[in-house]
Amino acid sequence: PAQRGGGDGGRAAGVVTRPADTAAEITPALSAEDRAAEELARKALADPQLRAVLEDADVQRVLQHVQARNVAPVEALMRRPDMVAKLQRLAGAGLLQMNWAH
Repeated sequence: PAQRGGGDGGRAAGVVTRPADTAAEITPALSAEDRAAEELARKALADPQLRAVLEDADVQRVLQHVQARNVAPVEALMRRPDMVAKLQRLAGAGLLQMNWAH
């Protein structure tokens, strides 16, 4: 609990002190959208099948290339039916948005 100075061993009057064993934690406020995204990610990681898809090296590669807006290397991977199925699984869980170009 905070204490006010004054007759307390030489501290200036009006100075608020904290016990040394308490720590203030400052975190940015999250928007409702950010909170929803965090909850979705938590649920996805709790699903062993989704976790396996997210940990797949080729899926990681696709996601990294897409984030970097470097889609040329992704095209070859997207020709693989197993890769399309994995990405559709992520999209179905709400973790990824896919817009197919025809």
